Order: sequence, then structure tokens, then C-alpha cells
Amino acid sequence: MKNVLNNITFFESSFDYDSFIKIDEYFKFCKELKNIYDFIIKLKESNSIILIKENEKLFLCLNVIQPIENKIKIPLNEIDLNMNTINTMKLLLKEKNSEIQKLKEEMQFMEDKYKNRLIKRDIKGYSYDFSFIEKEIEKQLKREVIRYELLYKATRDGDKSQDFHSKCDNKENTLIIIKSKNGKTFGGFTTQLWNHTANFKNDKFAFAFSLDNKKIYNIIDKISGAYAIYSHSSYGPCFGQGTDFGIYNGCLGRNDNWCKNKSTYDFNNENMNGETYFNILDYEVYLVIFD
Repeated sequence: MKNVLNNITFFESSFDYDSFIKIDEYFKFCKELKNIYDFIIKLKESNSIILIKENEKLFLCLNVIQPIENKIKIPLNEIDLNMNTINTMKLLLKEKNSEIQKLKEEMQFMEDKYKNRLIKRDIKGYSYDFSFIEKEIEKQLKREVIRYELLYKATRDGDKSQDFHSKCDNKENTLIIIKSKNGKTFGGFTTQLWNHTANFKNDKFAFAFSLDNKKIYNIIDKISGAYAIYSHSSYGPCFGQGTDFGIYNGCLGRNDNWCKNKSTYDFNNENMNGETYFNILDYEVYLVIFD
């Protein structure tokens, strides 16, 4: 009973309405008080005398009933109202936390997306702006490019045709970038798979490009996309029926890799490589990854 009185005094004097911890403690205590209060009312109604054992001594508690009752009435009158208030506050806090978490997730998504945009702009080894190529890919396929994955690099993985095929076969949506020793950078994009079939493949979405001129050269036959690429185990990537441009086996040590005037793609050699036969400084193949 003394502990109860002490607690009442403590909460009357030190309760901090700004502290959720104190609020929780306060209402837990109020619930206990209500139980005691209900018990006291029963005592008064029955005119009973209860003996409480404390410190192994018996004493009558009726003399302390009235002061306890008076102290209990104040918090009891506000329990229901305050409990509703704190529950509402907790619910609002939970909703706000949910909104904050959702906002954090959205911010993380935007940050990751922004990082991916930076990565895909920075195709390794070159300082050119690739945005015009990306726009063409997205326009043709009506899908958003997320990033590029480097599948093959001749100076890293070997310049033999088998090196190219081991890394790039059976991969769709590839971007080929060729850097010639005369300083020109050009290439092509195709949705078709590279493999050992030794035949031409149609692809109405394929196109050639010049990074130096920032020009896209679409396939001439946009209906069927005929002769878009030529896939053969003895060659690296080849575009067009002519073929318009292609890479030989052991390309880094040869000067007869070729780029010819338009046959399948709408370009003149002077807008691409500038030379019909050329040496390759390096070439790379990227897998284009979509959303």
C-alpha cells in the first residue's frame, strides 16, 4: 500500500507529457490504480474490513482508503481520454514511420537508378557520349536501358574469333564498339544471337553508328531487317550482307578488317571508318540490359 502511495506521488510530481516512455508507464500505473479503486469501492459498499499483511504485521487499511481514493480519482477521470490520445499518437507515428520508410525506399531506388545511368554512360575505354545510341535503342525496342555489361574486350580476352564466340554467343541485344588505329570509333547494335551457324540473320531493330559523327545508320530494309548480321565461327562480329563491316580472326594483328560502303546499312564508309581496310586498336562487346 505504501508503494502505491509513493507511486501516486511520483507520477503527480514528475510525469513528463513529452516522453512516450513516461506516458506508457503512467497509463500502466493508472490501470493498476483502477483495479485498486474498484476493489476499494467494493470494500466501502460491503463495509468490510480487510487485513493486509506487510512486513509480517497486520493493520487495518480502512484509514488509508479515503486518501488513496482521492488521489486515484484525478488520473482515473482522464484515463479514457488520454488512452485514446496516446493510441492515436502511436497510430499516427506508425503511419509516419511507414511513410518515412517508403520515402527512403524511393530515394534509394532513385539513387540506384542514377548510379546505373552514370555506369551506362561510361562505357569503358572511351570518352564519347553514348546517349544518342541509347536513345535509338530505346526508341527501336520501346524499353528503357538500365545498364551495359561488358562481355568481351579483344585486348583483354584475346582477338581470336573463338574468343569472341566463347564470350558472346547466345547473347541477345549486344552493342559492338570498334576503335580503329586511324582514330575512328564506330559499331553496331543487334537483338540477334551470335553463334556458329554460318548464316545471315534478319533484325529490323539492328543499326550501325559512328561515335565520331554521333550518327545512327539504320538498316535499309526496315520491314524484314534482312542480312542484318552474319554469324560465323571463323569471324568476329559482322554486320550487313556485303558485309558492311566485319572483323577477322586474329583481328589485332591484321590490316584487312573491313568497312565498306552501304549495302545493308545506310552509310558511306567516309562517315564510318574512312578506310575500307584497317587495323583494329581494340573492340568491345556489351550486353544491353533493360528494365
